[in-house]
Amino acid sequence: MLDQGTGFLVRHEEQLYLITNWHVVTCRKPVTGENNGGSSSLPEYLEVSFPFLLGGDLYWTLQRLNLYDTHTRKARWLVHPYAPPMKGGTDVIALPIGKEPSSVYAYSLEDALDPRELSPGAELSIVGYPFKVNPSTAIWTRATVASEPPHGFEDDPVYLVDARSRPGQSGSSSPQILV
Repeated sequence: MLDQGTGFLVRHEEQLYLITNWHVVTCRKPVTGENNGGSSSLPEYLEVSFPFLLGGDLYWTLQRLNLYDTHTRKARWLVHPYAPPMKGGTDVIALPIGKEPSSVYAYSLEDALDPRELSPGAELSIVGYPFKVNPSTAIWTRATVASEPPHGFEDDPVYLVDARSRPGQSGSSSPQILV
């Protein structure tokens, strides 16, 4: 295992995407591209623990997601075209993972809150797995919006939050990711 992080699932036009941080799938620092301090290797795949409901009970399933196309060796993830991480932009990627199984919970982009409706001081939660805790025991951390979402931050379409987050909570929300 090279690293650990978290992410969440988004459904858009019948496709399922894992949303996490660029630094989680590359083990590199955004902007500089320097190694995060672990292995100098680029990860080939993610092992993701997905939560699903069955008969009202919560279970977890481990899935291996390839990060590169097996034929072209091109990265399979999508980055924001306006603000790619290596140009000082957004540290977020979307990894297409196919059709949505009915038993997995995913957010719908069509129903998502527009972040421009948030204001500084609004309360949020960061859900993740700091200190490599068991995936059945996600840790919820309180966060506060700390910049002006409608205006972005330093010319990027992002906003800042203030929270006591820890390594392992990158990507925040539900599936545990082992790189």
